[in-house]
Amino acid sequence: MSQYEPWYLRKSCPIFCVPCVPVYTNIWPARRAVLVIGSIIFAVGVMILLALLLTCVAIECSYMYAVHEKFV
Repeated sequence: MSQYEPWYLRKSCPIFCVPCVPVYTNIWPARRAVLVIGSIIFAVGVMILLALLLTCVAIECSYMYAVHEKFV
């Protein structure tokens, strides 16, 4: 009977990782580009969310100002 050996010591992936291996091996050399593109997309998303928040605050404040001026 053989001694138990973890899969990562056998240098082979478990069966559930096999579909991911080609993607991983193709992405790994381009990891810096993927990181830069991902960071840029994340930053753009954060800026869009902040712009939406600022727009909503501006609309709400202008509405409150208009209502206040109407009753004063």
